[in-house]
Amino acid sequence: MNNYLLVYDRRSGALTVEEFAGPSGRAPALKARLQMERQPGHEDTEVVVIAADSQDDLKRTHARYFGSVATLARSAGGRLALA
Repeated sequence: MNNYLLVYDRRSGALTVEEFAGPSGRAPALKARLQMERQPGHEDTEVVVIAADSQDDLKRTHARYFGSVATLARSAGGRLALA
């Protein structure tokens, strides 16, 4: 299982993903997350570490980070209203 550091800018929708391979990648991923969270100017940024077997699995289980709002609304079958 790999660990992925996701840095998601809520305003722009920009996403960066860094992979930390294998079980030994958990500690470095968490350390990187803490360092990122301590940087100023990240008020509208989500910084998370998620474990997944692959980036494809990560995209499936955490699609909101990878798709546009319009794409996510379409995949919800019109159950979401866009403002």
